[in-house]
Amino acid sequence: MTAVLFAFWPQFFSLLNIDPALHGMASSFLLVVGSTTMLQGVFFAFTALLRAHARTGDVMKASLAMNAVNIAASAALIGGVGTLPALGVEGAAAANVVARVVGLLVARRLVRRNTDVRMSVSYLRPFPWSTLKRMLGVGVPSSGEQMNYDLAQIVILSFINVLGTTVVTVKVYCSMIAGIAYLYGGGLREVEHTIVNSIAIDSGIVCDGAKASCAAKIASAVDAGILGYHMYKNGQEFRAGDGLVTHGVEETIRNIGTLAREGMRETDREILHIMCD
Repeated sequence: MTAVLFAFWPQFFSLLNIDPALHGMASSFLLVVGSTTMLQGVFFAFTALLRAHARTGDVMKASLAMNAVNIAASAALIGGVGTLPALGVEGAAAANVVARVVGLLVARRLVRRNTDVRMSVSYLRPFPWSTLKRMLGVGVPSSGEQMNYDLAQIVILSFINVLGTTVVTVKVYCSMIAGIAYLYGGGLREVEHTIVNSIAIDSGIVCDGAKASCAAKIASAVDAGILGYHMYKNGQEFRAGDGLVTHGVEETIRNIGTLAREGMRETDREILHIMCD
């Protein structure tokens, strides 16, 4: 998979209809993170061993360690901290790699400490072809569901990318907010109202190209998602006529798209004028 990513990323981006202006940043992230795909696979193997030994708490510990490192490293490397320069996309990719390494080391330690599994190269001599065949017989069909989901997301994203980066941003933002509602056990109705509430709260945020403040704006968006969910669960919500909110989540999202596409043109020029003045 890593070799395919390195060899055919231009064709992959074309298949997804990614804006050529984004190819530079996207390829930097893809190639750095893609080079450590094997580490992620080994991490999943260790967590599978832990689950097989009913050590789900250890799986959570390894995942939390990986995510915590990813958040901390991203905050430091994307915008720069102290003597560390602001690396932007490359910083996000590097943080992802560091987090994968830490997660892998934590998972390996938990496997050695809390299970009777022991690993040695000697187990591969002679190579256990029959065992590999049985493993593939179980693993390949069980991975079919995830593969179908990933392929569906690729197809959906290829259509969304044609509509421009604004629509892609809205899709990512709404997916993130929907994930917050699902995390709390909400259904479709909760997701819709959480999205509407969150859009009403954060619709005035503009991008000024400052990497450090962009990280804070992402945190603000997450906070708006949590607040929007709790507002709805406590009987509070924004209704049609409250600013950009209108009837239905789709129409509200469409209003935001119109604002970003049409209304922000002059704003973009004014931001550049202020920054370059």
